[in-house]
Amino acid sequence: DKEGSFTSRLSVYDATSATKNILIDTRFSETVFTPHVEFCALLEEKREACSFNLIVIEWLETINPRAEFSAQRPHLPGQNKPGLGVLAYIKKFLPLLGADAARDGFLKVADHVHNAIIYADIFMFINPARQGYLNALRRDLEKFTLSEIAWGFLTETIYDAKTGATEKYIPSEQVLPLADRLMEIFTSRKYAQGVQAIYESKTFKFDFERMKALREDWLRK
Repeated sequence: DKEGSFTSRLSVYDATSATKNILIDTRFSETVFTPHVEFCALLEEKREACSFNLIVIEWLETINPRAEFSAQRPHLPGQNKPGLGVLAYIKKFLPLLGADAARDGFLKVADHVHNAIIYADIFMFINPARQGYLNALRRDLEKFTLSEIAWGFLTETIYDAKTGATEKYIPSEQVLPLADRLMEIFTSRKYAQGVQAIYESKTFKFDFERMKALREDWLRK
């Protein structure tokens, strides 16, 4: 379906198309993405225009309306119901959709840190500093689950280990590059240096017990 002039919506329902039966809900639009000048050097050397036609993921949610939260499917911030468990298929579907539409890639902004982590295996932050931040976060908190990290940010119990300042997740643009010339930017030395600088300088600590107490109080209320 179409929503307005620029947004396409694809929804999948169980039985009837009632809100309570929705399984997959997506909204896509389009944009022309032009990276910062310093990341266009490779393409400028080849005399190629440094702009790309991207599909914007305005919204992407999978829901299991018949399920309840459990130890195996813990409650993530922003969820009313557990997910459907089909993200592996969604990730395989996106490149097929992009290729079929002849676009250079996808652009998305994760509103929660767990969404940024979930897609980090195929999406990269446009800003190399944000990519370095996420890589350092995953390194330092690798023993914790996705749900625990998400609640850590929500309850403000994740800190900068050097300054003691509370960490706050800042939503930022992530790109899934499909075109080779777009991939060249994310695999360039300039981008890698920007990522590594933050990765090496950033260290996180997690007050896990305080998070659990605050999470229990939050969910109870």
